[in-house]
Amino acid sequence: MQTCRHSRQLGFGTIELLVTISIFAVLTAVGLSSIDRRRHDINTTVRRITADFRWARARAVVSGDHFRFHVTSDNSYQIERLAEINGNWTVRSVTQRATLPDHIVLQPATEETDLDSRGVVVYADAADAIPAEWKINDQRFGALRTLTLYPSGQIHADQ
Repeated sequence: MQTCRHSRQLGFGTIELLVTISIFAVLTAVGLSSIDRRRHDINTTVRRITADFRWARARAVVSGDHFRFHVTSDNSYQIERLAEINGNWTVRSVTQRATLPDHIVLQPATEETDLDSRGVVVYADAADAIPAEWKINDQRFGALRTLTLYPSGQIHADQ
């Protein structure tokens, strides 16, 4: 009499399962270590401020109006459209408002930066026409970034 044994296993064995789980755990640990929340917050803020400033500069050139980038508090700013009334530039309307996260502090070189219809920064005195540095400080994690605003109206963020 002959007996036939089929040693067919269904599913994974214990060792195979442990190896698979450990490989997945190592890959997860490597992937999660690259996600650094503090860099995300400050980088997002820098990109937002840079984009808003460039938007205001482009609007000034396209519309032929003056615009102002006005820092209203340590963590908020607004973009204002200006109108000339009796030789003075006054706010016609606020086109954008932005509030930054509570732990992000904006330290501009000046509270108000005006852009003329050519997208160039307006200075009261020609001697002030030097690149201005704005500091963006993440107080929660101690990160600091710098934005450089040039007299031509261009803005550059450090890496």
